[in-house]
Amino acid sequence: MDKLRAVLLDRKLRYTALLVVIVFSFAVSGTLAYFMMSTLSIENDFVPTRLSIVIHEEFTKDDDDKYVKSNVTVENAEIPGFTSRAYVRVKLVPSWRDASGNVTGVAASLDTPGVTYDIDVIDDFNLIGGYYYYKGVLAPGESTPALIRSLTVDYSAFTGTPYEGLTFELSVLAEGLNDAPGAAETAWGMAYNKEARVWAPYAP
Repeated sequence: MDKLRAVLLDRKLRYTALLVVIVFSFAVSGTLAYFMMSTLSIENDFVPTRLSIVIHEEFTKDDDDKYVKSNVTVENAEIPGFTSRAYVRVKLVPSWRDASGNVTGVAASLDTPGVTYDIDVIDDFNLIGGYYYYKGVLAPGESTPALIRSLTVDYSAFTGTPYEGLTFELSVLAEGLNDAPGAAETAWGMAYNKEARVWAPYAP
């Protein structure tokens, strides 16, 4: 009989302890909810950054059947209501098109005989990983110096080569990025040193 009372008493104590734990849990949850509901909120208006990156170029054909692309620059065009400064990088993508205007599988390169160029990779641009990074930061309405000072395609040089009958095409792709801290590291994996005006791969 005494043994049965001891077992019942032990169970009663355990149930009581469990009830205390449950009540305590509810009390803690209620306290957290109170603190979360009572914390003052801070509201921020995040105004989206907008950039308008525009490529400018001159393109002519002379009497000797030579096509010339020159003075290729990139502008951070002004947008009313936005004053974002911008980092800029440019990618040059050469290709060959057939008589129907379709891109062919023929390998294209700026170093093809018959293609001559003067591209700035010293004064104002760093060439890294196939991209030309402008060494400065463009204010709204400001343009880079010429990346491509001149690029000439002489089709007479293609006679008797795999390029005969094809059209050389150079696509100029420009990309702009707001100059906010950490933006270039995150979006491009690149770090910019404003004092030295030098780009380099970002190493965290």
